Amino acid sequence: MSDVKALKRVKCITDEYFYVTKGCVYTVLSTNGEHLRLICDDCDCVTYHKDGFVDVEEVNEVEKEQYTEMSTSLVYEVAYKGDTLAILKGVQDGREITVNVEYLPSTNFVKLTKQMQKQQKKNEDLGVLANVTDEIRKLLDSNHVICHVSANRDTKGLVEYTLMLGESL
Repeated sequence: MSDVKALKRVKCITDEYFYVTKGCVYTVLSTNGEHLRLICDDCDCVTYHKDGFVDVEEVNEVEKEQYTEMSTSLVYEVAYKGDTLAILKGVQDGREITVNVEYLPSTNFVKLTKQMQKQQKKNEDLGVLANVTDEIRKLLDSNHVICHVSANRDTKGLVEYTLMLGESL
């Protein structure tokens, strides 16, 4: 759950719910306008009506300065930047490297812009979609059939599909 993006923090104002405590603050993972999906006291995810909660604060994500190393295409995040040296931490593997500040940015390290980050995310999403599509094709090629499909549009900007496959007789 460490990679889960939080929308905001809310405080419970009622004692009508089982898995949350009145007066405690909880992290909201998603909302459909009427209901909040949040992390409860026992670290499970639960969904409750928004009327039992008040907003405490918006979760502000600190945008870290990121660079991509041109020779390896690895993405690094600035962990520390001093007058002469900077420590970069790899986004994928977490390994740290030390770089002279004058090389940021340079021909070796290019600063990632919002547009480049969006494109990188789209490429990752397309890769995942291609893998899922490939797995579905394999199942259909091995005499499986589509039994049921449903779409969930509760989260704005996201369509979640549930696909049930069964073996053909």
